[in-house]
Amino acid sequence: MTDLTASPAWFVWGLGELGIREIPGKTNNDRIMAYRKIGKTPLSGDESRVPWCAIWANAALEQCGIRGTRSALARSFLEWGQKLDKPALGAVVVLSSARGTWSGHVGFYRGETADQVYLLGGNQGDAVSIAPFDKARIIGIRWPHLTRVPRLGAIKIAAGRKGPAVSDF
Repeated sequence: MTDLTASPAWFVWGLGELGIREIPGKTNNDRIMAYRKIGKTPLSGDESRVPWCAIWANAALEQCGIRGTRSALARSFLEWGQKLDKPALGAVVVLSSARGTWSGHVGFYRGETADQVYLLGGNQGDAVSIAPFDKARIIGIRWPHLTRVPRLGAIKIAAGRKGPAVSDF
């Protein structure tokens, strides 16, 4: 079970957003659209056409008084904060994408298995969720400047499980 009292504020805020999802069709979810304002990433366009993982990550950080990148690009986090050599709960993890060197995905570290990293993030299956990704896609792990870095190291998720259970929070 994760001790929320020891969790970074942006991670706790993100857990409170779990389940927020896109609305199929031409209607936008007002909460997802609000992430643009909260995260100071003023971008127009339909939520189903605009990747919003970095917008959500910026919103989580800014909501907690930490300046994000204020960019809608996931890879903007590669130069943000301080580099970590090992993960920590809530660390910003940047992933590569098959769409090219300009594209990627970003979320907050939750844990890992031998082959996968679990991220709390936005626009994961068109929702805020905790989802697994291939660890080989990790291209950066970052932590906010001027914020105490916690104990570093992998948070192992039990083998054979599909991922962290709701009771893990």
